[in-house]
Amino acid sequence: MDKTRLFWRPVEGLKYPFDIGAVPVTFEQYDIFCTDTGFKLPKDDFGRGEHPVINVNVADAVAYCKWATLETGLKIRLPKDDEWRYAARGGLASLGYTYSGSNKLDEVAWYDDNAYGRTHAVGQLEPNELGIYVEGQKDSPPKSVVGS
Repeated sequence: MDKTRLFWRPVEGLKYPFDIGAVPVTFEQYDIFCTDTGFKLPKDDFGRGEHPVINVNVADAVAYCKWATLETGLKIRLPKDDEWRYAARGGLASLGYTYSGSNKLDEVAWYDDNAYGRTHAVGQLEPNELGIYVEGQKDSPPKSVVGS
């Protein structure tokens, strides 16, 4: 796996620094994992490639992290809830926006009024202050990965 495809962003300000993926794990990345390991390819409802992977559970995400650790030599894991929330809100670089990276929801998130009931390729909206594309993810972190 190409380490640069994970787009790591450093996050400081908690009790310890950590890196977090700037975009959600994509089908392109997850499909490589499935091909290499024999895991079942998850169903895609809206397209694969650069769309965020969907229809995986936490156990699948943990298996992906273990595989990515072996592939990259980096320690990759799911972020803890406080890590995800802190990073999504912009960490020490936060400018206090209403949403993650902007006061205008359309600039940073896919939601009912602009997503048209489907996923979209990652990285199409504006990132937050740390360069993380939250893009309407909930406060729980399963589709992001952390490296240290």
